[in-house]
Amino acid sequence: PEGLTSIGQVAFGSCQHFASIDIPASVKSIGNGAFQYCSNITEIIFRGTTQPTTLGTSIFSSSVPTNGVLLYPNGDATSFEGVVSQVPSSWINANGMCGTSAYYRISKPSKTSYQLSIFGQGKVDSNPWLSDGSKITSISIGEGITGIGQAMLGGMPKITSITFPSTLTSLDANVLDRSYDVKELVFQSVTPPTIPSSWLNMGANWTGEIVCPLAGFNNYKNSKLLQWLQGNWSVSTGGQWGGNL
Repeated sequence: PEGLTSIGQVAFGSCQHFASIDIPASVKSIGNGAFQYCSNITEIIFRGTTQPTTLGTSIFSSSVPTNGVLLYPNGDATSFEGVVSQVPSSWINANGMCGTSAYYRISKPSKTSYQLSIFGQGKVDSNPWLSDGSKITSISIGEGITGIGQAMLGGMPKITSITFPSTLTSLDANVLDRSYDVKELVFQSVTPPTIPSSWLNMGANWTGEIVCPLAGFNNYKNSKLLQWLQGNWSVSTGGQWGGNL
């Protein structure tokens, strides 16, 4: 419960019925092996803005399943590195979910760098990072993401380039609403994503470049995507695909 400040050594060891652990923000210390041999845990949630000040060794031990989720909804990945190192590398570690099977993670590697990573599977249909949108300086969207919902990448004025995975098949209306400094959209699929007629709504003076694979150049050049980018946008294959066309 909230108000608990410390979890002692082996406090919950061998609790085989635990499937999820929810650790309140008030916890500042976790002892050695606090949850060791809890072999059915597949979800761990830390509610604090940073990890507990004191972390013991082998808190979860090697007995936890190889697949699970570590969540820190009120913090960022940089502030939970010690906790991340104590769960299997195969676990998902994220701030939270942004779709049925999609996750997001915010990292702050420096005072001026604020990185948003989107990964998992399927469509992104919520943007819990919206309140931090003005701080985000870069976006990474992983393979497996197939769609981006309406305005999901909006309100991020510091973003200048976005790379979409080869698995992307659709972009919803106004997906970049109020992300006014985007000048480059990189698509890794040879087939442009499907878009609605009101896709961007960015204004007549918006200019930039679509970068696509060489084999998809004509597809993007003649696509609805280019037509609805309101402004002087061009299509390029970029250096990694053999130069501009």
